[in-house]
Amino acid sequence: MVMAIAQAKMNQKEMLGMSFQSSERGLNQDSVASAIVTERLRHDIIMGVFQPAQRLRLAELKARYDIGSSPIREALSCLAAQQMVVQEPNRGFAVPDISTIELDDITNLRGQLESSAVAQSVRHGDETWEERLILSRRRLKRLGPAEDVISETSSAESVQQWEKHHREFHRALIGACPSEWTRRFCDTLNDQFDRYRRLSPPARDVQAGLDKQHDALLEVALDRDAKTCKTLMADHIRITGVAVMTGLKSKLGA
Repeated sequence: MVMAIAQAKMNQKEMLGMSFQSSERGLNQDSVASAIVTERLRHDIIMGVFQPAQRLRLAELKARYDIGSSPIREALSCLAAQQMVVQEPNRGFAVPDISTIELDDITNLRGQLESSAVAQSVRHGDETWEERLILSRRRLKRLGPAEDVISETSSAESVQQWEKHHREFHRALIGACPSEWTRRFCDTLNDQFDRYRRLSPPARDVQAGLDKQHDALLEVALDRDAKTCKTLMADHIRITGVAVMTGLKSKLGA
């Protein structure tokens, strides 16, 4: 009798353990699904798949990403915390609207923070950082002249590849900055800035000049000239911002 009771207790513990492990796996799967859909939705907002002020309806998102309601809701809440989507009382979620005031604010703040970050990165970067920087620029350049790769007639795949490697080059430039928070904020500002840039891409001649600045940034970074690199980065962001602002004003009729 005692043996039977002991065996029953062991079986109960095993069942509870299996139940806990199953529950834990379910939670992990949900977390992974939420993270994946968060990045896909962020990408689609930046690339202009969803337009400014567009409502983000749950049913449409479920169909687009082929996933359940819970991961979608978690993704929307996460992106709302990062200001990539806005939550409207009694109306759900939407893509943030655009304004010249916000673009100016984002451009100025990005210029200050990223130029400071690149100077710190140049001062602290090691050989591994140099290798990453060289490789990221090579991958971007291999795609062809920026003014051709991301023109209005370019394929969506070409544009996405350029955007991916362009972001990686900018991340590599500041990759040795010792402040993790600074790098995070730079990434957040780049997300916000790139949403505007995709809506109002710089003209071909401006884009060609910006691409040449990428080579200049690489050169001064490898020369460990932190002061010049900081100035060049601030100028690079300022020129891009002016070009995007020109297009945005035209789009808004301002």
